[in-house]
Order: sequence, then structure tokens, then C-alpha cells
Amino acid sequence: GGYVVDGGAKRSSGIEDPEAEYYHTRKNLPKNTKQAVKEMTKRLAAAATTKKLDMGDITLAVLSDKVFEQEDVRIMHLESNQLQVLPKAVGKLKVLTQLRLTGNQLRWLPDEIGDCVALQMLWVSNN
Repeated sequence: GGYVVDGGAKRSSGIEDPEAEYYHTRKNLPKNTKQAVKEMTKRLAAAATTKKLDMGDITLAVLSDKVFEQEDVRIMHLESNQLQVLPKAVGKLKVLTQLRLTGNQLRWLPDEIGDCVALQMLWVSNN
């Protein structure tokens, strides 16, 4: 499962569950700063009415589950952060049409991204 991010191409990683392996093998899991958490909370509240979630450029290291609870989000900006993992919960976003992941530290994308059936545009460069 999962796809390796490799210059915009995707290829099977050969790892059964990359997300579980990542968290299992890391002794010091990344954490968000207090400022990043505060900004994320503010932006989540704004997305409830706009259907656009802009979490770009706030130095996020990990994504809160709350990000994926707003299943009516159509556009999600996560670019220019420090994300190493895109959680499988991304698959809950059935009406998501655009996902920007550019400029993070992602090494793979979960298979569940295929559950985002409305997804038309996916940016993954510079990872």
C-alpha cells in the first residue's frame, strides 16, 4: 500500500502500512508548536463556512484528526509545512477537489487518497 512521492510520479512503496511503520519506528514523533496549533484551530473554524481549508505555511509537523472531520471541504491547502505523513483519514474527504501538498517532507501518499473521488488537482512537488 501507499505511493512514494517521486518527482510527481507515483509508484508502489512495497510497504504494507507506511503510516503505521512511520509512527512505530520514530522515537521522537514530530509535534506542532503552540503557535501552529493556535493557527490551525483558527483556520479550521473559518473553513466551516468557506469549504476551503488553508493550512499552508504554518509550520505544521502533524495534522490533527479535526482536519479530516470537516468532510465538506472542497479545497485544502497544506503546502509549505513540515508534514512527513498524510494520514489515511484523507480518504474521508469525498468532495475534495483540490489538495496542495507542495513543499513538505512527504515520502509517500496513502492508498486512501484514492477514496477522494472528487479530487481533480493534486500538487506534491518539492517533497
